[in-house]
Order: sequence, then structure tokens, then C-alpha cells
Amino acid sequence: MRLIAAALAASLALTACTSGQRDRNVSPDAPDTTASSGNAVGSSATPGSGFPTASGLLERAGETARKAVPGSTLTAIESNQNGWSANLVGSDGTERVLTLSPDGGQVTGNQAKSQDASGKSENQAAVKAAKLDYRAAAQRMRTAAPNTWITELNLDEKGGTTVWEGDLRGAGDSKHPVTIDAANGKVIKS
Repeated sequence: MRLIAAALAASLALTACTSGQRDRNVSPDAPDTTASSGNAVGSSATPGSGFPTASGLLERAGETARKAVPGSTLTAIESNQNGWSANLVGSDGTERVLTLSPDGGQVTGNQAKSQDASGKSENQAAVKAAKLDYRAAAQRMRTAAPNTWITELNLDEKGGTTVWEGDLRGAGDSKHPVTIDAANGKVIKS
């Protein structure tokens, strides 16, 4: 695992230096606007490298998780020392927790969360109330807190409002919590 992490770090550093990004804070999750590989924004890969460019990891991990649980909605995603963790809710309200590789391209664990009918109902209500998916929420947060990257994104309820809460980091590992209304994208806290 350390070898994979070291390879990913080296790949990300090399990509940042060769893509003209060496003078700005390179985000591991921001949409890729410099890639010329022809892939979709936020999920680009350096041709032949097997790793995504220094940006787009959050979206890549999210899409890998969604494909592993068809018909589900991603309600949380978080980066950690071992890769990514993602929570998804199925149409019946069942929540699954997936672990993913550091590059976000492979599911390494998939388990159902034990929940009663009330918990499943709450999950369904939150998913129904959220008009913005995790990708739109992430983009809105990046706009509210420029030059940061998202380390955690969760669909939650605060004071009767369904919100996306994000933990963003900036230069010097500074914290930038952002909360947006999940129905309309309005920034509640930045």
C-alpha cells in the first residue's frame, strides 16, 4: 500500500509540474481544466499513466463507487490515508459503505450498513430533498472557497434543511468548512 501511495504522490507531483500548475495550489479533487486527453472534466487521466491527473480524484472516486452500486445515490465521500470512503443510498434506503483505492479507480471494500426502517426512511428523505448531486455540490463549494480541495463531503440535515457539508483545505492545510443548501445550491456557511 505504501508503494501505491508513493507512486500516486510521484505521479501527482510530476503531473502538476508538467501541466503548468506548479505556481498554484494543486488540488487532488478540483476539476481538471488542463488535460488534453479528451476525457470528461473531473475524470481525466494522463494517457498511459493509469493515474488521474492531480485533479478530479473526488469525482473519480465518486463515480467508481456509484458504478459499483447501480441505482444508488452518493451521500458522502471522504479522503483518508488509505484512499477514499464513500456512502451510497439505494432506492430502498439501504446505505452501503465502500472503500476505494487512493486513485479512486478501484473498490476495495463494500458492505451494507445495518439500519432499521426509520434510518432507511431518513436516507430516502434526504436523497429526495437533495436537488444537487455530490458533483454539483463539490463544484459550488470550490466556487465558494477558491484554491481549496475537498477532503470530505456529506449530505446532512441542519435545522430542517437538507445540506451538503464540505471540509475543504487550502494552502498550509488551512480549513475551510462550507455548507450549501442541497435543494438550491445557496451557500449557507463559507
